[in-house]
Amino acid sequence: MPQDRKRHQFASSVLASLLAALVIAGLTYLVGKLVSDALLASFIAALVGFGATLAAIRLRVVNPIELIGARYLDAQTGIAKVYRSLDEAAPALVQASHTARRIDLFLHIGRREFGITDSLFYQPLKTRLADSSSDLEVRVLHIDKDSPYLSEARAQELGKRHDKWARDVDYVRAQILDCAAGEQSLRLLTHKEPFVWRLFFFDDEVYVSAYLHRTRNDEHAPVFNIKQGMEGTNSLYSAFKRYYDHLWHLASIEQGSTH
Repeated sequence: MPQDRKRHQFASSVLASLLAALVIAGLTYLVGKLVSDALLASFIAALVGFGATLAAIRLRVVNPIELIGARYLDAQTGIAKVYRSLDEAAPALVQASHTARRIDLFLHIGRREFGITDSLFYQPLKTRLADSSSDLEVRVLHIDKDSPYLSEARAQELGKRHDKWARDVDYVRAQILDCAAGEQSLRLLTHKEPFVWRLFFFDDEVYVSAYLHRTRNDEHAPVFNIKQGMEGTNSLYSAFKRYYDHLWHLASIEQGSTH
């Protein structure tokens, strides 16, 4: 699959280059009918082509990441796709939760992941973990109710209700434990980390969502799909995985083996 993706990206880059060359050549020919100086005609054609490209990007007709940056991002960062929001990434997340053999989740309150409505992971994980033949392994790091980032003072600072935070955390915790149904294939520990990242690991890829907005973050903050990458390439996947494993190790020492 990685080779197929690289071949697709290479073909897209070649096609984009050919199209750009054809556009510039066409513009040069048309401008040449009006301007006798060949060098000036080429310059005007390139300028018009550049302006058209900028307009296409601003109108979202052209995605520059897909056209010229995909191969660089994949090789240098492991970023395979950028979703405009968690809502846009939701179908891919749900699909991954149905198929991955190893899932690691780093959550804070977790309303969207295990909430009352439109839950991303509750039903897929509950169904799969109930199957005795499943080889699924799940680890969940969920925020501790005693975290300073869930304090009364923090809630007042953000204009939130502390009692609602507490209820939501309790509800999500109960949903996670209900998924586990006492099975050791789902392990749960808590953390007291700040609201910086949400991390969803599925086998050799991770979806990263940052807390960029105080309200309606799911609708506005981008989600990055990062692949583990081939040997000899750079990928942010390894950095996020080491971060997750480090937090899990610390929580394991502090809390022991739970759930």
